Amino acid sequence: MHEFSMAERIVRAVLDAADSKKASSIVEINLDVGELTFLSHEQLVFCIQVVSKGTIAENAKVVITTTKVQVRCSKCGYVGEVSYLGEEVHSMIPIPILTCPKCGSSEADVTKGNECTVRSIRVRAEND
Repeated sequence: MHEFSMAERIVRAVLDAADSKKASSIVEINLDVGELTFLSHEQLVFCIQVVSKGTIAENAKVVITTTKVQVRCSKCGYVGEVSYLGEEVHSMIPIPILTCPKCGSSEADVTKGNECTVRSIRVRAEND
């Protein structure tokens, strides 16, 4: 399960950051999740809740913002969002076929939309 391993990494990073701030609890976890990660937001939140049980992140609210796919075309120079991802190759992991929306070239490199990033956390300090 892709979401579970990602949740483990997120919780580990969040706990490390909270520990460095001497937090007594983590109130909120804010994530940026790209469309190309194909992570289910509901499953990711559930997995974070499971992985964080018994830690200071156990009751944290998880807020996910979706990052749209953005490409840079090496053929025509277009930089921007992709409005159509094309057909996915059906396999265990979906692979979209990205083309430049301006010239149709398949020489479009992804610049955004394939990340899963902890944008911020809100913590409660030990003396709060």
